[in-house]
Amino acid sequence: MTHDPKKLLSYWHKAAETVLVSLSAGLDVVFLVEGFGHLVRTVLEKEPSIKIETIAGVAAAASSGKTLVEVEFHNAVL
Repeated sequence: MTHDPKKLLSYWHKAAETVLVSLSAGLDVVFLVEGFGHLVRTVLEKEPSIKIETIAGVAAAASSGKTLVEVEFHNAVL
């Protein structure tokens, strides 16, 4: 992991662009990660109209009772 601000900013922008491709196609995107605030801020900088819903913690997402992925979709937990 790097702490170099320029590298981090570059990574956040690349990640935001990747996420925006799916969101622009009308798909939902779920992140089951800790501390993803940088990505959220970067996505909102690029597309302020995106709706963000935060569920605190992976355990909360798992216990929400909501289906995160249907048959024709994929889910990756990183």
